[in-house]
Amino acid sequence: MIVEIVTKSGRAMELHSFHKGRISIGRGYGNDLILQDPFMEAEHLDVWLDEESGKIFVQDKNTLNGTHIQRSEEYLPANEPIELAAGQILSLGKTHIRLVDKQQPLPAAIKLSVLEPMYTKLGSWWLTLLSALVLSALSLLAAYWAAPHSDKLLKELVQVVFMLASAIFYASLWLLVARLNNREGRFLFNVNLLLVLLVLDAIVQMLIPAYEFNLGWLLSGGYLMMLVMFLLTSGVLFISMTQTLNSKPWVALGFASVVGFLFVMDEISRSLFPPDFESAPAYNMTLVSPKYQFRGAVSEGAFLERVNASYQHYSSEDK
Repeated sequence: MIVEIVTKSGRAMELHSFHKGRISIGRGYGNDLILQDPFMEAEHLDVWLDEESGKIFVQDKNTLNGTHIQRSEEYLPANEPIELAAGQILSLGKTHIRLVDKQQPLPAAIKLSVLEPMYTKLGSWWLTLLSALVLSALSLLAAYWAAPHSDKLLKELVQVVFMLASAIFYASLWLLVARLNNREGRFLFNVNLLLVLLVLDAIVQMLIPAYEFNLGWLLSGGYLMMLVMFLLTSGVLFISMTQTLNSKPWVALGFASVVGFLFVMDEISRSLFPPDFESAPAYNMTLVSPKYQFRGAVSEGAFLERVNASYQHYSSEDK
């Protein structure tokens, strides 16, 4: 007979095997299975297996809090043998157990992916730190290229914080899905997976202007960006689904493709059906103190002097 200590959702945490047909469960040291649950009696439950029929019977020993059959309102009557259906979970105090016959067949073993060594490295804490640093550097560099004189460059780090929060939320969601399906949840693996996606997305966005200048005639940069985002998003979802739920490849591919398409659908609709009116582009250059300026910049006073000199020059030519 095998007794599994499980969570409320049914995920096995401990497993105890017994080589006899009758066992006792409780807090007392004379029991076959001793569980340190203060809401449980010293002698709480008797369990035995009928060798002829193969049925499992349980008997509550007139306990204070009783023995509850999960997913029903039924409590075991005191001192009365009750047949237990296969796979049912019993609650003893705040402990949940499941009784399993040794002859019960197990599902087939799951084959490890050929990419398992890489997936193991993806679950490393140092990769999380490295990805966060690279993402911060790329965000600041992209902001500097867009507006070299802006005093709001450091505010781009707020966007990095939102990205990190999104990665944590994404990994937490898959961890919850794994727990509900009695699977192993790989938290750092999924965090790093999304961070790597964001790093690759940032690199592609920085390379798009060069691509647009040289090969824009082949495929518009906007369409290329949507294609890259679709492939990255679908790839990350595919890996998370297959590694968390061990889903069949075609099922995971279908789910990932649908979600990836929904992710870029807004950009696709904007490209196919552009708005009738577009506001003028924003002028985001800001004059700042020299201590906040990067290479190639001038002070505010020098800039105003140059503007005034140019104005005077062109004004004299017009006259």
